[in-house]
Amino acid sequence: MTFRPSAALAAVFVLAACGGGGGSGSGPSAPTSSISLTRDTAPPTAAEVLDYLAVFASGGPWYSGNNREYRWQADPGLFRFPESPTVRIAEGTDDHQRAMILHAVAMVNRALPYESHIKIGTDAPALALIGDVPDGQIFVDFALHDDWKPAPRPDFLPTGQAQSQDRFVTKGGEQTRQRRAAHIWLQDSPRLSPARRIAMSTMVHELLHALGINGHVDPDKYPASFLRETLPPKETRLGPLDIAAIQALYTRLDVATQPEDLTLGNLGPWEAETVSLSGSLGPLSFGVRHRNGISVPWTNGVDPQWDEKAFAPTTLADNRALRGSAIWAGQLVGFTSDQDAVRSKAEIGITLTTMTGRADFTEMQSWPAGEQPGALGTGTTWKTGSLGYTITVGGNFIRSTGGDAGVLHGRFYGHDHRGVAGSVERDDLTAAFGGTRR
Repeated sequence: MTFRPSAALAAVFVLAACGGGGGSGSGPSAPTSSISLTRDTAPPTAAEVLDYLAVFASGGPWYSGNNREYRWQADPGLFRFPESPTVRIAEGTDDHQRAMILHAVAMVNRALPYESHIKIGTDAPALALIGDVPDGQIFVDFALHDDWKPAPRPDFLPTGQAQSQDRFVTKGGEQTRQRRAAHIWLQDSPRLSPARRIAMSTMVHELLHALGINGHVDPDKYPASFLRETLPPKETRLGPLDIAAIQALYTRLDVATQPEDLTLGNLGPWEAETVSLSGSLGPLSFGVRHRNGISVPWTNGVDPQWDEKAFAPTTLADNRALRGSAIWAGQLVGFTSDQDAVRSKAEIGITLTTMTGRADFTEMQSWPAGEQPGALGTGTTWKTGSLGYTITVGGNFIRSTGGDAGVLHGRFYGHDHRGVAGSVERDDLTAAFGGTRR
C-alpha cells in the first residue's frame, strides 16, 4: 500500500514511553529427555492476528504506566523497516546489560526466519540523538533518565522508551512511508538491580515498538502479550500473538500498511495446524514449533534462586556452590529446512573463572518429515553428525562467539543453575536444547 504525506512532511517521529517504576562431545552419561512430535490446531487464527494488529495500526490513543498515567498516540498504520535492522549497543554498556540486550534480541529473532534475523553491529556512540542513528539501525542505551534524549516528563519516569523516525520514499510515482531508524532507552540508576530485574521484558517490549508495532494492548484481553499497557510480563518467550504479529509484519505485510489494508487477502494463507517437536528434562522444557513456513524454538523453566541483596536472580558468576568448571548434559531437538526431525546429545561446558566455554552437539541424527524421532542410533546421521560452538556467559545468559555456522543463545534455569536451555539457529536447522548439570 502507499501513503501520501503533505509535501512539507519529510520525517516522522514516534516516541513510546513504557512501563512503571522499578519487569569435547557429549559423554555417555547424558540424560535422556522425553521427545515428542505432535500436530495440533492452535490459536491464533488469521482473524485473531488481524484484530491484534489493528490495535497497533489504529493510531491510538494508548496508555503507559502502572496507573495509565501517560497517554500517547501516533499516525494510523504499521510502518516497518524495509529490511531487518541492525541493533547497536552503546559503548560502555556493562557485560550484564549487554548479555540481557542480546538475549532479548534473540527472543524476537526466534519468531523470524533465519534469513530475516535482526543483526548485531558494532558498538554505537553513547547517548546519541535519533537523527544521528544511521538508516536501518536501532541504538540501545542504558542511561539515567536525565540523559535520555528527550528526557521523560518528571511526573512519568518509564523503565524504557522507544524513539523512532520514519521516512518517505518514492516508488512508482507514489510516496511510501517506512521506518528509517530507532533508539531504545532503558532505565539505569545508581541502584541498578531493580532495572535489571525487569529489563529483559522491557527490552523485548521496546524492541517490538522499534520494529514498527506502536501501541499497547489491554492486559486483561491479552495477558500474555509483551505489549501490554502495564509492565510487561516476566517471561522467557514470546506469546503466540506477539510471534504472529512480528511474523506478519516482516514476512506478509507491506512496508507500510494502513488499517483498512489489514485484510485476510493481504495477510495471505494462514495455516491452522502447528507441528511441534518438544522435549522435557526435569524442570526444563524446550522445543520447536513449525507453522506458516517458520520454525520457532522455545525454552521454559524457572529462574535461579532470588538474590535479595541484588533484587534479581542469582547470576552464574555469583553461584558460590560452583568452582572451577561445570558441565550440563542433555539433548537437542529441531527441524531441518525440509522439516526433517533432528535429535542429538548436548553438552554445555563452562570455565567459571572466565565465564567462557563450549556447546557441543554430537550423535546428530535425523528422521523423515512427519516421523516421530526414535532413540539415538535409530536415525540417519545428519550432515557430519556434530556441531560445536565457543560460548560466553553474561549474567544468566549464554551466547555463541564462534564455531560452526549459525547462532546459539540460551539461559540458565533452576535452583543453583541446575538447568540450561537455549536455541541453535542456522539456515538448515532450527533447534532447541536443554541440559542438567552433572
